[in-house]
Order: sequence, then C-alpha cells, then structure tokens
Amino acid sequence: MMKTTIATVGASILVLAGCGGGSPVVSTATDRDEGNPGSAQIGDLIPPSETTLSAASRAAAARAKFGSVTQSSNVASGTTTDSASASFSGSQPTFTVTRSGGSVENFRPPSDASDDPDSAEDGQGAWTLRGQESGNSISIAFVEANWNQQAAQSEWFARGIWIKTDDADNPSPQNIEIGAFVDGPEIESDADLSGLTGTATYTGLVSGIYVSTDDELDVGRFNSILSMTANFTNSTISGCVGCNNNGIVYEEGFDDESSSDRVPYRLRLGEATISDNGRIESGGVTAETDLDVPISTSSGSWSGRFSNRNANGNPRAVAGTLGSSFTTGTGAGAETIVFVGSFLSPPGEWE
Repeated sequence: MMKTTIATVGASILVLAGCGGGSPVVSTATDRDEGNPGSAQIGDLIPPSETTLSAASRAAAARAKFGSVTQSSNVASGTTTDSASASFSGSQPTFTVTRSGGSVENFRPPSDASDDPDSAEDGQGAWTLRGQESGNSISIAFVEANWNQQAAQSEWFARGIWIKTDDADNPSPQNIEIGAFVDGPEIESDADLSGLTGTATYTGLVSGIYVSTDDELDVGRFNSILSMTANFTNSTISGCVGCNNNGIVYEEGFDDESSSDRVPYRLRLGEATISDNGRIESGGVTAETDLDVPISTSSGSWSGRFSNRNANGNPRAVAGTLGSSFTTGTGAGAETIVFVGSFLSPPGEWE
C-alpha cells in the first residue's frame, strides 16, 4: 500500500499558504529578531585552531550513538562515545552530555538570562546554553526546539550543537570537543515501522557549526534546508542539504547585527538503511559545489531516527545528525571545510 506524507514546517521555515498552496521560505539568521545572550560569535568563545578543525573532522566522520541521536568528536572504533539527552520545561530546554568515562555535564541558560529564548514563534525557539565552566574551561551550546503549544512538556523535539574547551585563553588549545544531538519523547526509544511500505518526502531545517581554512581558520554556524526521500518498501532513505534553497548559509553570530553569507555547497546524504525500529543507520555524505574550484576530497557520516506514526500510519517526523568534511582545490590553494550539525523535519501539525 503506497503512502505519502510531506512534513514541511520546521524551525525557522515558514510555509506560505494561498489559493494555490505555497513553498518553503528560509528564514536565515539575519532575518530573525534574536539578539541576546548567544549573539557572540563562536570564534570569540572557542579559538579557531588546528585543534578545532581536528575535532570537527572527527565528529563529521563519526557514526552516531543511539538512545537519542548523538554525533561527536569523542569516538572509539569510529563510533561516538558521548550520549546527549535533553529535557523541555515548556518554556526552555536543558540538556546533558554523558561521556564515556562517566563524567556528566549539564547545559542550561546563563544564570543572568530569563526564560525567554534568543528567538521564539509559534512553538519554535532557539537558545544559547552554557555548561559547567571553571577556570579556563568554556562550554557553550546552541539549541533549537519545536513543541506542541497545547502539550509543550510532553510533545517536543530539541536539537543543537555543543562546543567545549578546557583552555579557552590559549589560541591553540590542546582539547576541543564538538558534538551534535537531537532528542525528544518520540525518538528516545525505538519506533515500530514493521510492515510499512511506500515512500514519503520530508523537508526540514539543518544547522550546526562549520570550520573553514579559507585564508585563515574560521569558526561559525550554518543553516540550510534538508530534503529527504524515504522508501519504506526498500527500507532506505537519502537526502540533500542545500538543494532546495541554493546552498548553505554561514552565520557569524546569532543576532540582528550578525553577518551571513550564502555559499553554493550541497551535501548529499547517501542512501542509508531504515531499520524496523525506526533507526537510520549510518550513511555517507558527499559534498558538491557550483564553484569553479572543484571539490577534491569529500567524506562524512549521518544517522537519524523516525518518530512514531501519525493517524495515517506514517512516521510523522524524522530527525538526526550529520557531518561533512571536504577539500576544495589542491596544493597551496586548497581549503578544508567541515560541517557538523543536526536536522529535524517535525510534524506539519501536532496531533
């Protein structure tokens, strides 16, 4: 039995409806009325360095760890060893990173911040959270949430990135940690997709951190649109970042004064396997560009989870993490770019 569902309303995506329907419109960082605790540029908090590039590259290549979905620079045998889990009070999220050695770090809004997010509208919001900092250590996270305004504490998704350094005053710190996660009640445990057939198309927002070696090392955030096609008959799914909105947007900060730059890169999420329990096992990521300078090497990894089914029997949301590392050009003119982030195609309507 063929089934088709299209989920198009995601964090910072507005769907314009009219007599003839509408198309997704991307709301980038500079379009938002955001402007407070998280407006500092990432590079002001975490020094751009070779260590940062190395951590991002490890995260981009890592297979995700399930529970929720976590993809980070802490790996063993190619698989992430961290576990990130989130909670949502109905007004703000918090999240916790549990590391393989047993250490636990809690991320919360700064003590001098209100419950108000950096941005919020119609059951969507974005927050800047801080970890447990001491001495020269800095931990910062950028988290976005989607929730049902009639049942905010029980129906929500949270996703984002975190960055940690133990030596923030050092322009070349020895230890940098970078990770991405997505969590929520619908994806904390396995779904039942057994017997599901047909295809479904999902559209949502992807965002995270980038590290670039163009002229000099640069660290910032990015956002774009992700489109995915799932074939439940064949138990496969693939997608593309940047194919629907002409590339990827670099964000230097997160407020009205932030600069942004759209670059013509696309990230192809290679075909991955959908398990009957709703997990999307690790697939590859290949970068593409329309620039004159070709991409010489490209690699990456992505994973995810489907939520439970809607009234029509289809999974109503899909979420996950991804990473891409690629090099443009060769020799002295070569540039390395790494993306690490999370994605969500949430329910078009909460049911």
